[in-house]
Amino acid sequence: MARVYSSEHPHTWVKQQIARLLESPLSSRCFVLQVVHRQTYLSPETAISLLAPVVLEKTGNTVQIFAAILPDTDSARESLTALASTPRDFENFATEHHLPWLNLQAPLNLKPVFIAKPWGREVWYTGIEVRGQSLIEAQGQVIPLPWLLAVFPFVLANEELQQVADDLILLKILDPLPDDVYGDLYFEVHDEKREVYVVTAVDENAWPAGYGAIRLGFDQEKRQSCQDDEAFRRAYLQSVQRYREVRVAIDEQFDQRRVAEGLALLQPVSADTLKRWQDELPAGLQEQEKSLRQQMDAFTALQPLKVGDVVKIPCGVPHALQHGVRTVEFQTPVYERNILSFAQKVLTQTAWDTEKALPGVSLDQPDSLQLDVLQQQPGKYTLEQVAAFDDFVVQRLTLLAGQTFDWLNDGRYALLLLIQGKLALQSAAWSQHLDAADAINPASLVPATLSRLHLRASAGDAIILLARPVDSAPLLRNS
Repeated sequence: MARVYSSEHPHTWVKQQIARLLESPLSSRCFVLQVVHRQTYLSPETAISLLAPVVLEKTGNTVQIFAAILPDTDSARESLTALASTPRDFENFATEHHLPWLNLQAPLNLKPVFIAKPWGREVWYTGIEVRGQSLIEAQGQVIPLPWLLAVFPFVLANEELQQVADDLILLKILDPLPDDVYGDLYFEVHDEKREVYVVTAVDENAWPAGYGAIRLGFDQEKRQSCQDDEAFRRAYLQSVQRYREVRVAIDEQFDQRRVAEGLALLQPVSADTLKRWQDELPAGLQEQEKSLRQQMDAFTALQPLKVGDVVKIPCGVPHALQHGVRTVEFQTPVYERNILSFAQKVLTQTAWDTEKALPGVSLDQPDSLQLDVLQQQPGKYTLEQVAAFDDFVVQRLTLLAGQTFDWLNDGRYALLLLIQGKLALQSAAWSQHLDAADAINPASLVPATLSRLHLRASAGDAIILLARPVDSAPLLRNS
């Protein structure tokens, strides 16, 4: 019969069970682990008791860890304690109860949660907060990512971690609508926060030529046409203010529509609804809004983007990702921004920051980006440094068709996201396949318990992002 063990330190407890199995003549060990998880990311904060049926399987001097996780209920305990302590019975329990049966020495599929935005949505692969929690998926079933980290913190690091969820790198995608007005993000500037974008998709209907864009900095010809930089700043500010007056007038009318249709004033409204309201405005007001917006945007510069491109946003440089351009966003953990303009109502603040922020904004066009090449074998692969923040680094691996690459773990996790192509992930005991043509780019949490991962571009060239904590620089080498 299966036994239930409680532990406040699951990391240490599971390691002890592995050591005992290695010292014994048995080939496996099965048990149920009970852990109380404090859901600090919820409001109000709550605690939940979780049960994890765990199987340890020994092959030589290595131990494989398999597990499921479910809420601790009387019926769950009764079913689990009635099980025979065999790997097959534990796995069958997970199948019968529609739970993912996880191999903790294999990449764990990240199933994202989608967060609505005025310009589209954010796709969170590792988000853990009150607005949403990402998921872990296997066999078509899911569990919340924070449950995995609470019960098995060693998937992130071989050493004890005090704040596992807080240490996890945020992997998210900005997914703007393909609409050429309502899909454009805020034109904003940061004083401290550094951002890096990596393009994962360009909507072919919005950008038939295959190149999208980001609004980045200011138009240098327009700048040179002014007497000096102060004159350029004044002209730009006046243009923004003229557009702002019309924007406020339109948004006030839209607020009346919100009330009439039973919507809260700060509730996000779909682009289709906003376009319907826009079409019902007087024709003269519609033309005025469009003309003033185009005049304002003429002060700024557009940089073309294709799939796989990297954009680093320097502090002080205004930017706005454009409609239909999906990107991964990595950023420093600082929440601050100044909104210079937006082609719809800002729901998070009542006014724009143009006048306050403009004196400190850089008017220079950012330098062309050159990524540092870390490793390269012509005709096989290129590994480049995308970003190096204080707590994590990001690399881009371009793996040519049919080529293979070995990833060697050094005791910490990694996040893997496939941008382009098809990728086979393999080890001696299992294999997985990722396809960037899926509706949303596939991503995996590569656990610290995985010592070696074999990557192969199985159809065409593959572009892969790898993000890792800085105290474990990635060990990647060609096989």
